[in-house]
Amino acid sequence: VQEVKNLRSVVSRAAVVCLGDLFKYLKKSMDQELDNTVKVLLHKAGESNTFIREDVDKALKAMVNNVTPARALSSLINGGQSHLNTAVRRCTAQHLSDVVEHMGPGRILSGIKDITDKILSAVAKFVQDGSQETRYYGRKMLFTLMTHTDFDKILEKHVLPKDLPYVKETVSSLRHKGLGEMPIVTPSAKGRRSHTGNIDNSRSNTSREVLSASDREIREIRDISRKLVPRNALESAEYVKFITALLNAKDFRDRINGIKQLLADTENNQDLIVANIVKIFDAFKSRLHDSNSKVNQVALETMHQLLRLLKE
Repeated sequence: VQEVKNLRSVVSRAAVVCLGDLFKYLKKSMDQELDNTVKVLLHKAGESNTFIREDVDKALKAMVNNVTPARALSSLINGGQSHLNTAVRRCTAQHLSDVVEHMGPGRILSGIKDITDKILSAVAKFVQDGSQETRYYGRKMLFTLMTHTDFDKILEKHVLPKDLPYVKETVSSLRHKGLGEMPIVTPSAKGRRSHTGNIDNSRSNTSREVLSASDREIREIRDISRKLVPRNALESAEYVKFITALLNAKDFRDRINGIKQLLADTENNQDLIVANIVKIFDAFKSRLHDSNSKVNQVALETMHQLLRLLKE
């Protein structure tokens, strides 16, 4: 497992392939090792190396097909549901949807301890994710689960009140329009996404001149015009609420996570950001003057990356 983290890609790939073989041949005997192995594999899904990502995908498929489904479900949720890297969350949602399809709505929603609560909580987050692909897999899981006769009642019981309206709206859309096709992500978007979360938090001195320059850059970003892809109004409003809440959170760590999330979403889904740029950057601007030096530093460094991405 440690060799999966090896900096030499050849060694790392060999370790990933080895884990896939272990899942294939040892099957349920690997159940006790899932929490550690799945977490390591999922984190590797955020690598820029295409070959490693493909090997990780194969290893996780072998895991899903051979271990105890309930254990696979729990390990995937624990290992990648809340990861800051967009690619990791997408990979988690993809393989979790396979587990849900394998187990079926009857077993998933039967009230088994740690299954119904966990899966519905995870799905509620995935359908609101900044990544189109992750949202697709979230909707795919809802599409599978909503065939259960008591699905609406179970939603009311297990989904948090703040997430319930959006989940219900998504279910209603699925019932009227169906699941639809898997969204197509262009190669350039994949390239940008592969660098998600790679923010250097090294210390440096800030000054009023730097802050003034950053303020000018924000105004410059607001002036950028581009052709927007129409989006669901509720989806857009929910995202703005989510990202501004993170950027304005009381805990400085949440504010830093909000900045990183904004960068990841800008890399992966620029249309959503540009469509709501005024509201989002009003919240982001405050972080450039944040009283916490760590937040301030991350915001300043992220500012330049955001400007470059939105100018492309």
